[in-house]
Amino acid sequence: MQTQIERREYPRTNIELPVALGSGISCKTSDISESGIGFVSQKPIPLNVTRAKLIISEAVSIECDIDVVWNTKCTENNEYKYGACLKDIKPEDTALLRNTLIDVTIDKFAKTITDDSARSRFERFFLTEVDEYISKVIDITRRLKYSGISKDLANEEFFKCTDEVLEKAEDLESSVKQKRELKQAKHFFRTIISHWIYKGKIVKRAFDKPRGYPGDYGSIEQIYDNKPLSENIGYHSDAYFLANEYAVAVRNRKERIKDIISEFIDKSNLSSFKVLNVACGSCRELREMFKDKTSISKKVILNLLDHDAEALEFSKKTLPKIDGLELNFIKEDIMKLSKNSPFAEKLKGQDLIYSLGLCDYLPDRVLKKLICFCLSALSVKGSLVLTHKDINNSRPIAPDWFCDWKFYPRTEEEFTNLIFSAKDGVFIKNVAREASNKILFVIAQNKYGV
Repeated sequence: MQTQIERREYPRTNIELPVALGSGISCKTSDISESGIGFVSQKPIPLNVTRAKLIISEAVSIECDIDVVWNTKCTENNEYKYGACLKDIKPEDTALLRNTLIDVTIDKFAKTITDDSARSRFERFFLTEVDEYISKVIDITRRLKYSGISKDLANEEFFKCTDEVLEKAEDLESSVKQKRELKQAKHFFRTIISHWIYKGKIVKRAFDKPRGYPGDYGSIEQIYDNKPLSENIGYHSDAYFLANEYAVAVRNRKERIKDIISEFIDKSNLSSFKVLNVACGSCRELREMFKDKTSISKKVILNLLDHDAEALEFSKKTLPKIDGLELNFIKEDIMKLSKNSPFAEKLKGQDLIYSLGLCDYLPDRVLKKLICFCLSALSVKGSLVLTHKDINNSRPIAPDWFCDWKFYPRTEEEFTNLIFSAKDGVFIKNVAREASNKILFVIAQNKYGV
């Protein structure tokens, strides 16, 4: 048995169940969804067969009309394969079929859980809470299709039922401590809901991670733009992701860093001010800061560092070219940065170094090395600005359960202690937050002469 993530209307599960077709023709399923079945037979089956009986168990079966839409012969094992749409299936049979597919999907997984309480909680989550969620999403999808609901009401209903199921997911995560089982549960959850949630182009891109890592410049640009890109149920999936507290905090973070950078530049007495942006991404904050300017009063040198060549190329094309603004694009693997790397000497003397979001993705060992590199690259009075989600205020459930975005959870105290331990002689000048209070801005400096 295997469940696939794809862009069909309904989830498809590879499962073998007996099927009776027409008058006395027996075969077995190869895969099933709520709208169709694939089945195999040792003998050819008439293509005009119109009735099927799907045998769930000795006591339970589903009968409905079918329409065979494709067929092929597999020469390797001499089997005949067919695909058929399910027609005029009763609502109660649809619910039964969905429950069966979910049950089969998690059955093997549930058997691996030795703790009875944990196993019971997983089963309740999928067989009751996720099943109810899917039923509500299907209802919204159908009413949208047949003009039975306004976009605003659909958004309201979609947000409400999605909030509810993610609250249940958070409860599951807090009550079940087995990491391997939780990882499996999240995978099954994404598989089961994928055929509605990933109709949202923004959510699908966030899940696919086309640049190979979560939160790439393209996804962050979409969060900044704050405009759903999809239609029908996909519109509401996108809208939910963009309205999630994580996305709101990311947009707030951009606004806050613009103020911080501007203040550092404006208050500096230097005729030339050097800035290093580590993991610069799309540089949206800089683009917005300088977009309406034709010149600036002092020279600003922006050193923009990222490992993603596509992100650097995007920034190169979109950042304004104005008098007094020097742009340097640096492609370098952030994981290789250290105070002893060749870049440490090359980039020494930065008046401001900042990084947005990167720290959330790095384990302590790597993060300490990066912080040490940054502090070593500062000028005598230079400042380092790092952001981090405060785990006490921020629980990015939707990015995790929908898109498999993993963050290292840290409190304000844990993050600031990590900065203190990264290098001797560091002190923290200020700790600020963006408007929603979920993301920290820690401003650190070296003690003079250290």
